[in-house]
This record gives sequence, structure tokens and C-alpha cells, in this order.
Amino acid sequence: MEEIIARGKSIYERQLRKHLAIPENMGKLLMIDVDTGDYEIGEDGNDVELFRNLRARHPQAKVFSLKVGFRTADAVGTSLQLEQEQAA
Repeated sequence: MEEIIARGKSIYERQLRKHLAIPENMGKLLMIDVDTGDYEIGEDGNDVELFRNLRARHPQAKVFSLKVGFRTADAVGTSLQLEQEQAA
């Protein structure tokens, strides 16, 4: 599990963030296959559909997900924190 998280974060930071972290994608859910770098992005709440689309292309996909523009995809007992707030 920790390897999937590390690989997913690395792919996002090195390859995807500069293309996907744009205003119209803020708050959208991003799912990344950590073996191929392929991804699905869509509205929060469509996680099952995004997952199925990604697994249809890559049946053995190891999937990492995050919410674009936020440090975490989901929060329990706290509010989501924007990436910019983390740097402050």
C-alpha cells in the first residue's frame, strides 16, 4: 500500500500536476494506474465509474487517487486543505 501511495504521488508531481492542476480541474477526482501512469479524471462522486474505466484499460491496475488541488482525496474529521495552504 505504501509503495502505491509513493508511486502515485511521484507520478502526479513529476508528470501530471503541471497539466492537470488548473482551475477547471480543482476538486476533481484523479485516479492513476501507478504501473502505467495512465489516469482518469472526473467529478467527485464518480469514483466507481472512473475506477471501472481505468481497470477496463488496465485490468491489473494498482490505483492511487487524489483530489486535484488538495493534499488528500478525502478527509475524516477535518476539512480538506488546499495545496497552497500547505506551503504557507
